Parts: sequence; structure tokens; C-alpha cells
Amino acid sequence: MKFLFTFILLLGNLGFAQQDLPDLSVLMKGEDFIGYSPENHGWSVNGNRIYFDWNPDMNPGYSRYAYEISTGKIHHVTPDYLFSDPEYSTVQSKESMFFTIDQSLYAYHFQTKRSTLILSSRKNISSIFFNSAKNALYIIYADEIVRYSLSDKSLRTVLSFERGDEPVPTDSTLFMKEEHRLFEYNRLQTEKSAWNKQNAWKINPIRQIYTGNSGVSNIQVSTSGRYFTFRLDNNPNNEYTEVMQFITADGMARSVKARPNVGANEPTHRIGIYDSQRDSVYFADLSSLPDIRKKPAYLNDQSLYEKDRKVIPHSFHFNPNSDENVIDIRSYDNKDRWISSIDLQTGKLSCLEQQHDEAWIGGPGISSWNMVEGTLDWLPNGHSFFYQSEESGYSHLYLMQFSNRSKKQLTKGNWEVRKVMLSKDGNKFYLTTNRSHPGNRDFEVYDIAKGILSSIYNENGAHECLLSPNEKQIALRYSYKNKPWELYLSSNQPKSELKQITHSTSKDFDTLNWFDPEVITLTNEIDRHVYARKYQPEVSNGSAVIFVHGAGYLQNAHNFWSDYYHEYLFHNLLLAKGFTVL
Repeated sequence: MKFLFTFILLLGNLGFAQQDLPDLSVLMKGEDFIGYSPENHGWSVNGNRIYFDWNPDMNPGYSRYAYEISTGKIHHVTPDYLFSDPEYSTVQSKESMFFTIDQSLYAYHFQTKRSTLILSSRKNISSIFFNSAKNALYIIYADEIVRYSLSDKSLRTVLSFERGDEPVPTDSTLFMKEEHRLFEYNRLQTEKSAWNKQNAWKINPIRQIYTGNSGVSNIQVSTSGRYFTFRLDNNPNNEYTEVMQFITADGMARSVKARPNVGANEPTHRIGIYDSQRDSVYFADLSSLPDIRKKPAYLNDQSLYEKDRKVIPHSFHFNPNSDENVIDIRSYDNKDRWISSIDLQTGKLSCLEQQHDEAWIGGPGISSWNMVEGTLDWLPNGHSFFYQSEESGYSHLYLMQFSNRSKKQLTKGNWEVRKVMLSKDGNKFYLTTNRSHPGNRDFEVYDIAKGILSSIYNENGAHECLLSPNEKQIALRYSYKNKPWELYLSSNQPKSELKQITHSTSKDFDTLNWFDPEVITLTNEIDRHVYARKYQPEVSNGSAVIFVHGAGYLQNAHNFWSDYYHEYLFHNLLLAKGFTVL
């Protein structure tokens, strides 16, 4: 209320000073005033183009564009470009790369540099997996798995999921048994039916798995192609809240359903395994997770829960050379993260790493909530996997030997790893960090064998970098405190010159001198550092405004363009009128 009261007083005083900037009605137009920055950039498979979403013409929405490396020209993308040089994908065999567009599956052939249609369906493809052991591509829909053989170009549904219970044959009643004993005709008909069923040709049977009342998700195929894993989800019937909607097309206010109350019943999940060799379905036992019944400290109760806490298991990450696996499992109360492995032959779970936080398990590379998994994958040699942990107090990168569970902390210091990319040869990690300053996003490379971390870009601002397919170039979005995001190109060398590809800001925005606020450090009452942006006018009117920004994951005191850009523009307006802003 104090902040709101102060804000209202300030609005009432805005007219006393000279207006150097547009008024609020213009500034609050946001991107329609600033311009639309490029988003979702990625490389083409040949490294000839950089694809990105952009809206330079201020249309109602974004469109797809391509930057041609050879000519330096930008053009609007039509589908034929994607068929001749699609975006880079990791789903590939030696001869082809596979990608999906509009419920259709295509194969891009490296030799011919053209794409061919494999199948088109009315159903959405949720994911695709290439399996070298079977020389096949597995196409995952919401309720079935289709295998595309690269050897004979055949398509076959190998597994389907059906809601409901599996039909159970009914036992013959005493009366029916008596009828078969007394009437030879009935007995012969039954024997004939059984014989025909037993001796009927069974060509390419489709295995059905019945899921009861559960939905199915996270369908995957193991490295050997023998095991199919899936997750069964049971969503509770939570009561939804209702809110009034006043802005409607017909002008009539009405009540609409909103999300359930925070703390409502959480879903339950099970990890299912189908062994195609034994034709058997069974489930992993998650009850062996350490502290699965432990109560949080704030309850001040040392006793255990009577039932296991609810958890959500994420996708399997399979060893590239075997069916060994690692999987990220989270507790719904946001206290624990278990990195585990499941023996697919028995369903037995082994916990490899438990991460616990009595407040909230999360952070860079760990994720901010239980529905999203963190950094987790294998090195190409299949001996070790990497992950992130806040064990040291900061989120850093770790490597664990799978066979003996020995772990090694790779990065160290009072800074954090924000994002991890593994090089194609598996010898280096490309990392986004904040090593130079908490308000920066640096781009660095870590040599695994040498244990050396080197900076590529660590200037003030944020660098969102993507390596080209041959890892010789970098396509990156860069922004600064008073400069919105733009797309750049550079070579993969330290301190390489950035070549700007896009210019997205409007003429109205460019003509104004936007303030570069100083990022300062304060010390709070418990001797912790608190960062802030300070806007100091040349001529002060003797008044100041403290703007308290939002939750910890949405920052406004850093060195790059903020999601709070409306507030940044408003701070400039206050500054022009002589206010000091913190």
C-alpha cells in the first residue's frame, strides 16, 4: 500500500518538470514502441543459415526468417527452405536427419541435400528416436509407437496404449460345463474355435498395454531397442477456482474457471517398462528413494509420513552404448531431487545422487519447479554422466562415474553455471555462466581433460550463444541494460568481433538517449549482498523512488535488457523529471 500510495503521488507530480521523453501512453506500448527483438534462433543442418523468429514490420505476430551466411542477407522463410536445409536436429542416422513439421515426418538426406516425406498423419508426433541397434526410427504419438525401418522402409505400429482394463476371459459356469459334457456339438465347436485361434497366422501383432484410468506420457525406447519405457499419470479431480472476467467480446461479465488453489492434491505417477523380448509389462518401485517419507523441517515433526511422498519422474537418459540410464525424479513438495537409475530388467531403482533443500530445491541447471528436469546427460563414452548441484552453495557442474558413483566437481567459485552444452566430440563443455558478475551471462568453454575454464565472451550484458554444426561459428543474441536483444554472428574464438545481423529497434526508440543505470552492491542486515540499479539524474528534484522488483527468478538489477522493460522506460521518464530511482 505504501508503494501504491507513493506511485500515485508521483503520477500527480509528473507535470512539474520538462518532458524529455514521450508520455506514459507511448512508453507503455512496449514492443510496439521499442521494436520486436529476434527470438528462437537456431542453425540450419548445413550451417549455411541461421533461422530465427522476428517481427521487423510490426505485424500482429512473429514470422520465421533466415540469415544467409554466404550473402549476409535476411529473408522471410518459406517451407521449401526448411526442406532443403532444415534446422539442426540431433535425431539422425549416418545418412539422414529426421524432423517434423505440421504432423508430418521428413528425412533430410546428407548426400542429396534434400528432404523426403516419410509419413503424414492426423495425429501429433510427440517425439522421435533413432535407434542404431535396430537401424530404425521410432515415432512416438500420444498413445502408440510406430517403427520406421531404414533397411526396408517399412512402417509398423509396435506398441499401443489403451485406456481401461485389459479384458479378462470369463470362467465357464457349471451349467455351461454340463452343456459341453452332454452335447458333443458344443464340445467340438469349442475345440475348433480354440484350435483356429492357436494356429492362426500372427504377422506383426500389435502389443496393447492397458492403462486403466491413467494417462500415458514420456514414452521412450532404450538403446538396445528391447525396452519401452513410459509414465502413467493420474490427475486428481481438484476443484477449480472461479474468477470474474470483465473484458469480453460481447461486453457481458461472466465467471470463468481458473487454476485450483495452491496446495491442492498433486498427481500420482508410475514408471512402466515393457520388455519386448519377454513380452511383459511391469513397473519400477520408487519406494526405495531415500527419505521418501521424511517430513519437512518446518513441521517440527520427526515422525515419518505413513505413505510415500508424491514424486514426478522425468524422462530417461540412456547410455549411448547400453541400456544403463539416469533419470531425474522430483518430490512434489519441492524438497528433494533424486538422480537415479533403474534396472530395466527388474524395475529396481538405485539412487545415485540426492539433492535436498528445506526451502525449495531448484536453481540454474536444477530448474525452478518440480515439473521441469535439470541438467542431466551422458558423455559419449558412456562411462560418466554430468549434472548440476548446489552442494557448494552455488549451482555448479559435476561429473559422476556410473560404475562406482564417484563424482567430481568441475566448476567452482562464488558464481553459477546457467546453461550447459556438450561439444560433439564430448571433450568440452560450452557454458553460460555469471562468473564475471552476477548480472552478466558469460559464454565460456571448459576443457574436460585439462580441467581448464576459459572465457569466450564475458563483457557486461547477456550472451545467448548457439554453436554452428561444425562448432566454428556462434549465433548469439546479445543485449545490454539500455540495448534490447539483437542477433549477432561471430567465430568460436575468445573475444571475437560480433557482427550484428538484425536491427529491431524503432526509429522513435533509437532517437532517444536511454540511460545506462549503474549496478551497485548493497549489504543487508544479515551481511548478504543485494544488487540494485541506480538511476541518478544530473539535476535532482530532491525526491527518490525505490522500485521493488518481482520474484527471484525475474530480475531487474542486472546488466542486460530486462523483461521489466515497461518499468525501465518508466524509470527513464522519472529520471528525466529529476527523480533518483533505485
